[in-house]
Amino acid sequence: MKFLLKWAFRLFLVLLVLLAVLALSFDTLVTGFAEKKLRKQTGLEVRLDKLELRPWSGRARVEKLVVYNPAEFGGGPLVDISELHVEYDPALAKERRLHLHLLRFHLAELNIVISREGQSNLDGVRRAVEKARRGERFSRTNALEFVGLDMLNLTL
Repeated sequence: MKFLLKWAFRLFLVLLVLLAVLALSFDTLVTGFAEKKLRKQTGLEVRLDKLELRPWSGRARVEKLVVYNPAEFGGGPLVDISELHVEYDPALAKERRLHLHLLRFHLAELNIVISREGQSNLDGVRRAVEKARRGERFSRTNALEFVGLDMLNLTL
């Protein structure tokens, strides 16, 4: 019996340590997942330094999101967002309604390039997103209803 209690206690400690490691690396895991998802949906190279999600308190923050142009448009940055900070009502979000208390958006750089054929780099992005949307099952039941914005801080 004593042997069984020792192993149960050790297993409990190992699980406790694993949960602590998971909690501490949550933002890193979410950042990697979001970066991969953006890359898949846009078809463009994406770099995301930090993503903080706090759904229980109604906060989300993105730091240094850079989306790069395709090679035919030079491969440089298409859009560079220094910060995107959102505070929303989590109770309404559970009801699929979005009420933003604060939206802070700092756009550091936006480069629009037009090729010799008259095509814009934004046209390619739009086509890639539409193609990704057609592949997904997106319905009105998944959509959020926007119900308001209290404060917007916009820096261009």
